[in-house]
This record gives sequence, C-alpha cells and structure tokens, in this order.
Amino acid sequence: MQSELDKSGLSYKIKRRAKDPPSIYQKLVKDKSSIGDLKDLSGVRVNLDVTKSNFEEYYRVRDILKGNTNYRQVPGRFKDTIKNPLPNGYTGRLHDNFKDDDGVTHEVQIGSNDLEDFIGHKITMKDGKKISLHDLFYKGKDLGITVSPDLANEYKNLINKITQINGKGENLNSTLDAQEVQDFFRRVENSINEGGNPNENKD
Repeated sequence: MQSELDKSGLSYKIKRRAKDPPSIYQKLVKDKSSIGDLKDLSGVRVNLDVTKSNFEEYYRVRDILKGNTNYRQVPGRFKDTIKNPLPNGYTGRLHDNFKDDDGVTHEVQIGSNDLEDFIGHKITMKDGKKISLHDLFYKGKDLGITVSPDLANEYKNLINKITQINGKGENLNSTLDAQEVQDFFRRVENSINEGGNPNENKD
C-alpha cells in the first residue's frame, strides 16, 4: 500500500491499529456476531495534507487501493461519510474494506491530518490519564465521564467545519480557525476536570 501511495506524490501519513480485546468483545455483544463476522480487526488510516478541493485526493487514494492487485475490495463495505454523514454526526472520511492475499480484512479510512489531529487530541484527566476527543465524546458515557450537550454539539460542528475547510483544498493551520480549535481543547479540559462552564472563555 505504502509503495503505491509513494508513487502518487501525495503528502500523507499512515496510522495503523489492531482492534483491542475489549473493543472486540463489545462489538460482538452489541452486534450479536462471531469473530469471523468482524471486518475491522485491522485498521489503517491514510491521513492527507490537503491541497486540492472537493476531496479529490481522498478519492484518488481509494482508486489507488482499488487498483492494487495485493488487495481485493470487499463488496458493500464502502461508506462515504463526507457525502453521507453518519446518524451520530460523524463525517469527513471515506471508509472501505480490503482483503489481502492472506484473507485478512483491513478497514481503511481516508481523511485529513487536520481531522486526525483534532479527534485524536488527548485531554488530560484529573488522575493524569489521557483520553482522545474521539473516545471522550463517543465512549465517555460508558467510561463514566459526563460531557455537556453543548460541548458535544460543538465537537460535531467543529468536525463539520474542518471537513468544509479541507473540502476547499485548505488546511486548518492556514486559516484563523486553528485558534478556535485550541480554545475548544482548553474548554473541554476545564469542563471535564473542574466542572467549569463549557462556554467559559468562548468568544
């Protein structure tokens, strides 16, 4: 995969992950399925430095993967959350599944470094432990962490805003919106750890 992407001239980073046992168990229970039904035991994120509008580079990466003879696309697994956001508001990435020559299915997500940096930003808890924004807003309830509805809505709105910026062929750090994101990080940490007003210091 990496060799094919290197030939493309795209500026990208790859992040790999294997689904951890607790996540596997939760998904099996939730979906009432077996281990053989899981399509995302292995995951790969291709995160791009965006330079072209209309997410041209995202679809180009998917075409490169579809043309790689070492991988076979799994039918019916493609999700375009840019054109069709998920019911929970998730957007900004292409999701697809590819099977390698060993029969292992890999979930591939294609998005931007901006979005990856945003949802992966680590919030430091009172006990010193860190949690990503993604886990905080999507798994916080299961972990016993209360997040205000206002912050949850703002989180979704910022994901949409970052996606719109990337859709214009721009990166977050090239706009004034980067400061808005940093302010959001501070207010989330303050709200979680101090019980403060989530709108404190918001302009």
